[in-house]
Amino acid sequence: MSGTQNWVPGFAGGAFDFPGGGGTRFNATLGADLPTGAAARTITGWINPDNNSQDRKFFGYGTSGAGSAFNFTVEANSIRFRHGGGNITYGGGTVNPDEWRHVAVRVPDGASLTGDLDVFIDGVMAPVTGTGGGGETVALNTPASDFIIGNNFQNNSFDGSVDDVQFYNTALTDEQITQLFNNPGLSLDDLQVAAVPEPASVVI
Repeated sequence: MSGTQNWVPGFAGGAFDFPGGGGTRFNATLGADLPTGAAARTITGWINPDNNSQDRKFFGYGTSGAGSAFNFTVEANSIRFRHGGGNITYGGGTVNPDEWRHVAVRVPDGASLTGDLDVFIDGVMAPVTGTGGGGETVALNTPASDFIIGNNFQNNSFDGSVDDVQFYNTALTDEQITQLFNNPGLSLDDLQVAAVPEPASVVI
């Protein structure tokens, strides 16, 4: 961890509250468990933005360069995937300041492009509502790096709270994502959902 985080009441227990500046972040080194390239993965978590200022990352990893960033923000009351070669917006105004939302991002098996990624808000797959730059047509090629919560490698600090982040090195099913939404604070291992590979996860 770096910078100043406050431990505050979260959606499920406690959460980290990020002040939106000063390099505050939570870094996790997942090593070989961190999916790279276009490998399957799922990241889930609860977020509660204090505002939706542009380009404030709540979690992600990677580096600069087209398709090399795997970062997620709240912008224009929506979830935005910023991938270094442009962006994709999901949800159409359903993510508001001072409200908890469960967000899941999934790279399915066989993915190759940024547009193959799925985003779920509160257990429901969110539609694409806008694109910028290369949008959905950029090759997905995430390099190894630390996984960062509350910021990114470019120091775009999130302003708000983040709780119960879970990282799976497989593509969860729609049902599994809905189960995580309906059972905040529990992992798939806790729920004893069958046929899930041992995940690499960060939980706060």
